[in-house]
Amino acid sequence: MKTLMQHKSFIYHGESHKHNLNVIKKDLSELLGVSEEDVFYQEDVFFYDCEQLRVDDWETLRSNFLFGPAKSYKVIVLGSAESLSLVLLNKLLKPVEEADQKVKVIFSTTKPLIDTIKSRSITIKIVEGNQSSFPKSEKELMDFFSVSEANITMARMPLIGLYKAIKENGSLIKATGLIKEKSKALSFFADKVPEIAKLIILYEIETGRISERSIVASQYLEREPSEGELYLMMLELEAKRGEI
Repeated sequence: MKTLMQHKSFIYHGESHKHNLNVIKKDLSELLGVSEEDVFYQEDVFFYDCEQLRVDDWETLRSNFLFGPAKSYKVIVLGSAESLSLVLLNKLLKPVEEADQKVKVIFSTTKPLIDTIKSRSITIKIVEGNQSSFPKSEKELMDFFSVSEANITMARMPLIGLYKAIKENGSLIKATGLIKEKSKALSFFADKVPEIAKLIILYEIETGRISERSIVASQYLEREPSEGELYLMMLELEAKRGEI
Protein backbone atom coordinates (compact mmCIF):
# COMPACT_ATOMS: atom_id res chain seq x y z
CA MET A 1 0.00 0.00 0.00
CA LYS A 2 2.95 2.35 0.53
CA THR A 3 3.28 2.82 -3.24
CA LEU A 4 -0.30 4.19 -3.33
CA MET A 5 0.23 6.82 -0.66
CA GLN A 6 0.32 9.70 -3.12
CA HIS A 7 -3.47 9.27 -3.19
CA LYS A 8 -5.78 10.47 -0.42
CA SER A 9 -8.90 8.38 -0.90
CA PHE A 10 -9.39 4.63 -1.28
CA ILE A 11 -12.44 2.45 -1.81
CA TYR A 12 -12.23 -1.15 -0.59
CA HIS A 13 -15.09 -2.84 -2.43
CA GLY A 14 -15.86 -6.43 -1.45
CA GLU A 15 -18.72 -8.80 -0.78
CA SER A 16 -18.60 -8.51 3.02
CA HIS A 17 -17.46 -5.81 5.45
CA LYS A 18 -15.82 -8.39 7.66
CA HIS A 19 -13.50 -9.46 4.87
CA ASN A 20 -12.97 -5.85 3.77
CA LEU A 21 -11.84 -4.91 7.29
CA ASN A 22 -9.48 -7.87 7.45
CA VAL A 23 -7.80 -6.68 4.24
CA ILE A 24 -7.75 -3.08 5.48
CA LYS A 25 -6.13 -4.17 8.75
CA LYS A 26 -3.50 -6.13 6.85
CA ASP A 27 -2.68 -3.15 4.60
CA LEU A 28 -2.57 -0.67 7.49
CA SER A 29 -0.43 -3.08 9.49
CA GLU A 30 2.17 -2.98 6.70
CA LEU A 31 1.83 0.78 6.27
CA LEU A 32 2.08 1.71 9.94
CA GLY A 33 4.45 -1.05 11.07
CA VAL A 34 2.14 -2.45 13.75
CA SER A 35 0.35 -5.77 14.23
CA GLU A 36 -3.04 -6.28 12.58
CA GLU A 37 -4.64 -6.65 16.03
CA ASP A 38 -3.35 -3.21 17.06
CA VAL A 39 -4.25 -1.27 13.90
CA PHE A 40 -7.48 0.27 15.20
CA TYR A 41 -5.87 1.14 18.53
CA GLN A 42 -3.39 3.56 16.95
CA GLU A 43 -3.80 7.25 17.78
CA ASP A 44 -3.80 8.17 14.09
CA VAL A 45 -6.39 5.58 12.99
CA PHE A 46 -10.08 6.44 13.28
CA PHE A 47 -12.87 3.98 12.51
CA TYR A 48 -16.51 4.97 11.95
CA ASP A 49 -19.39 2.56 11.37
CA CYS A 50 -21.50 4.58 8.94
CA GLU A 51 -24.62 2.55 9.74
CA GLN A 52 -24.49 3.93 13.28
CA LEU A 53 -23.12 7.40 12.56
CA ARG A 54 -24.77 10.06 14.73
CA VAL A 55 -24.76 13.84 14.31
CA ASP A 56 -22.02 14.25 16.95
CA ASP A 57 -19.93 11.58 15.23
CA TRP A 58 -20.33 13.36 11.92
CA GLU A 59 -18.91 16.59 13.31
CA THR A 60 -15.98 14.71 14.86
CA LEU A 61 -15.38 12.92 11.57
CA ARG A 62 -15.23 16.18 9.61
CA SER A 63 -12.92 17.78 12.14
CA ASN A 64 -10.50 14.86 11.82
CA PHE A 65 -9.68 16.01 8.30
CA LEU A 66 -8.50 19.40 9.57
CA PHE A 67 -5.37 18.20 11.34
CA GLY A 68 -2.40 16.16 10.18
CA PRO A 69 -1.13 12.98 11.81
CA ALA A 70 0.75 12.74 15.09
CA LYS A 71 3.20 10.34 13.41
CA SER A 72 3.39 9.14 9.79
CA TYR A 73 -0.20 9.01 8.47
CA LYS A 74 -3.69 9.71 9.76
CA VAL A 75 -6.19 7.16 8.41
CA ILE A 76 -9.97 7.54 8.61
CA VAL A 77 -11.81 4.29 7.91
CA LEU A 78 -15.50 4.49 7.02
CA GLY A 79 -17.16 1.10 7.46
CA SER A 80 -20.43 0.33 5.64
CA ALA A 81 -19.87 3.44 3.53
CA GLU A 82 -22.71 2.49 1.17
CA SER A 83 -25.15 3.35 3.98
CA LEU A 84 -24.19 7.04 3.80
CA SER A 85 -26.70 9.23 2.01
CA LEU A 86 -25.88 11.04 -1.22
CA VAL A 87 -25.85 14.33 0.70
CA LEU A 88 -23.36 13.07 3.31
CA LEU A 89 -21.08 11.49 0.71
CA ASN A 90 -20.93 14.75 -1.22
CA LYS A 91 -20.24 16.64 2.00
CA LEU A 92 -17.07 14.56 2.39
CA LEU A 93 -15.61 15.72 -0.92
CA LYS A 94 -14.31 19.07 0.28
CA PRO A 95 -12.77 17.82 3.57
CA VAL A 96 -11.00 15.02 1.69
CA GLU A 97 -9.65 17.32 -1.02
CA GLU A 98 -8.48 20.00 1.43
CA ALA A 99 -6.94 17.61 3.96
CA ASP A 100 -3.20 17.31 4.52
CA GLN A 101 -1.53 14.90 2.06
CA LYS A 102 -0.83 12.55 4.97
CA VAL A 103 -4.51 12.28 5.88
CA LYS A 104 -6.09 9.29 4.14
CA VAL A 105 -9.67 8.06 3.99
CA ILE A 106 -10.74 4.48 3.32
CA PHE A 107 -14.31 3.68 2.30
CA SER A 108 -15.29 0.08 3.02
CA THR A 109 -18.30 -0.83 0.90
CA THR A 110 -20.22 -3.78 -0.51
CA LYS A 111 -21.90 -1.67 -3.21
CA PRO A 112 -20.63 0.85 -5.78
CA LEU A 113 -20.33 4.39 -4.41
CA ILE A 114 -21.32 7.57 -6.23
CA ASP A 115 -19.18 8.70 -9.17
CA THR A 116 -17.94 11.85 -7.43
CA ILE A 117 -16.33 9.65 -4.76
CA LYS A 118 -15.11 6.98 -7.20
CA SER A 119 -13.46 9.51 -9.51
CA ARG A 120 -11.38 10.86 -6.61
CA SER A 121 -10.42 7.47 -5.20
CA ILE A 122 -8.37 4.39 -5.93
CA THR A 123 -10.79 1.45 -5.99
CA ILE A 124 -9.43 -1.79 -4.57
CA LYS A 125 -11.58 -4.79 -5.46
CA ILE A 126 -11.58 -7.38 -2.68
CA VAL A 127 -12.16 -10.92 -3.96
CA GLU A 128 -12.90 -13.61 -1.40
CA GLY A 129 -11.97 -17.25 -1.46
CA ASN A 130 -11.11 -18.83 -4.80
CA GLN A 131 -13.34 -16.67 -6.95
CA SER A 132 -10.25 -15.21 -8.55
CA SER A 133 -7.44 -17.77 -8.56
CA PHE A 134 -5.15 -19.13 -11.26
CA PRO A 135 -6.38 -22.54 -12.56
CA LYS A 136 -4.46 -25.51 -11.12
CA SER A 137 -5.71 -28.22 -13.49
CA GLU A 138 -7.04 -28.75 -17.00
CA LYS A 139 -10.59 -28.98 -15.64
CA GLU A 140 -10.21 -25.67 -13.77
CA LEU A 141 -8.83 -24.12 -16.96
CA MET A 142 -11.87 -25.29 -18.94
CA ASP A 143 -14.19 -24.02 -16.18
CA PHE A 144 -12.36 -20.68 -16.16
CA PHE A 145 -13.25 -20.17 -19.84
CA SER A 146 -16.72 -21.73 -19.42
CA VAL A 147 -15.98 -24.35 -22.06
CA SER A 148 -18.92 -26.68 -22.58
CA GLU A 149 -18.56 -30.47 -22.82
CA ALA A 150 -19.30 -30.28 -26.54
CA ASN A 151 -16.42 -27.86 -27.18
CA ILE A 152 -13.72 -29.36 -24.93
CA THR A 153 -12.00 -31.22 -27.79
CA MET A 154 -11.76 -28.06 -29.89
CA ALA A 155 -10.68 -25.87 -26.95
CA ARG A 156 -8.19 -28.17 -25.21
CA MET A 157 -5.11 -27.67 -27.39
CA PRO A 158 -5.27 -23.86 -27.85
CA LEU A 159 -6.06 -23.30 -24.18
CA ILE A 160 -3.37 -25.62 -22.85
CA GLY A 161 -0.87 -24.03 -25.25
CA LEU A 162 -1.80 -20.56 -24.02
CA TYR A 163 -1.73 -21.74 -20.38
CA LYS A 164 1.81 -23.06 -20.77
CA ALA A 165 2.93 -19.94 -22.63
CA ILE A 166 1.70 -17.72 -19.80
CA LYS A 167 3.46 -19.83 -17.18
CA GLU A 168 6.72 -19.95 -19.13
CA ASN A 169 6.73 -16.37 -20.40
CA GLY A 170 8.84 -13.86 -18.50
CA SER A 171 7.41 -10.74 -20.09
CA LEU A 172 3.87 -9.45 -19.91
CA ILE A 173 4.43 -7.45 -23.07
CA LYS A 174 5.30 -10.66 -24.93
CA ALA A 175 2.36 -12.45 -23.34
CA THR A 176 0.05 -9.63 -24.41
CA GLY A 177 1.44 -9.90 -27.93
CA LEU A 178 0.64 -13.59 -27.77
CA ILE A 179 -2.97 -12.76 -26.87
CA LYS A 180 -3.31 -10.44 -29.86
CA GLU A 181 -1.64 -12.97 -32.17
CA LYS A 182 -3.81 -15.88 -31.00
CA SER A 183 -7.02 -13.88 -31.14
CA LYS A 184 -6.36 -13.13 -34.81
CA ALA A 185 -5.11 -16.59 -35.76
CA LEU A 186 -7.67 -18.71 -33.94
CA SER A 187 -11.37 -17.89 -33.92
CA PHE A 188 -11.65 -19.58 -30.54
CA PHE A 189 -9.78 -16.65 -28.92
CA ALA A 190 -11.56 -13.88 -30.81
CA ASP A 191 -13.97 -12.98 -28.01
CA LYS A 192 -11.83 -14.12 -25.09
CA VAL A 193 -9.28 -11.31 -24.75
CA PRO A 194 -10.63 -10.15 -21.34
CA GLU A 195 -10.52 -13.71 -19.92
CA ILE A 196 -6.98 -14.27 -21.20
CA ALA A 197 -5.83 -10.94 -19.76
CA LYS A 198 -7.37 -11.89 -16.42
CA LEU A 199 -5.57 -15.24 -16.57
CA ILE A 200 -2.24 -13.42 -16.99
CA ILE A 201 -2.98 -11.04 -14.12
CA LEU A 202 -3.98 -13.96 -11.87
CA TYR A 203 -0.73 -15.73 -12.69
CA GLU A 204 1.21 -12.59 -11.77
CA ILE A 205 -0.67 -12.58 -8.44
CA GLU A 206 -0.13 -16.33 -7.98
CA THR A 207 3.64 -15.98 -8.45
CA GLY A 208 3.88 -12.94 -6.18
CA ARG A 209 5.03 -10.60 -8.93
CA ILE A 210 2.23 -8.19 -8.11
CA SER A 211 -0.29 -7.74 -5.31
CA GLU A 212 -3.96 -8.61 -5.79
CA ARG A 213 -4.59 -5.10 -4.47
CA SER A 214 -2.18 -3.35 -6.85
CA ILE A 215 -3.63 -0.58 -8.98
CA VAL A 216 -3.51 -2.56 -12.22
CA ALA A 217 -4.99 -5.78 -10.83
CA SER A 218 -7.75 -4.05 -8.91
CA GLN A 219 -8.61 -1.89 -11.93
CA TYR A 220 -9.10 -5.01 -14.01
CA LEU A 221 -11.01 -6.96 -11.36
CA GLU A 222 -13.28 -3.93 -10.83
CA ARG A 223 -14.49 -3.96 -14.45
CA GLU A 224 -13.69 -5.34 -17.89
CA PRO A 225 -11.78 -2.72 -19.91
CA SER A 226 -11.52 -2.65 -23.68
CA GLU A 227 -8.70 -4.49 -25.47
CA GLY A 228 -6.81 -1.21 -25.92
CA GLU A 229 -7.10 -0.36 -22.25
CA LEU A 230 -5.94 -3.86 -21.32
CA TYR A 231 -2.84 -3.47 -23.45
CA LEU A 232 -1.97 -0.16 -21.79
CA MET A 233 -2.53 -1.72 -18.37
CA MET A 234 -0.19 -4.58 -19.29
CA LEU A 235 2.47 -2.08 -20.34
CA GLU A 236 2.02 -0.23 -17.05
CA LEU A 237 2.23 -3.49 -15.14
CA GLU A 238 5.40 -4.48 -16.97
CA ALA A 239 6.94 -1.08 -16.17
CA LYS A 240 6.04 -1.33 -12.50
CA ARG A 241 6.90 -4.99 -11.94
CA GLY A 242 8.90 -5.29 -8.74
CA GLU A 243 7.69 -1.91 -7.50
CA ILE A 244 3.99 -2.59 -6.89
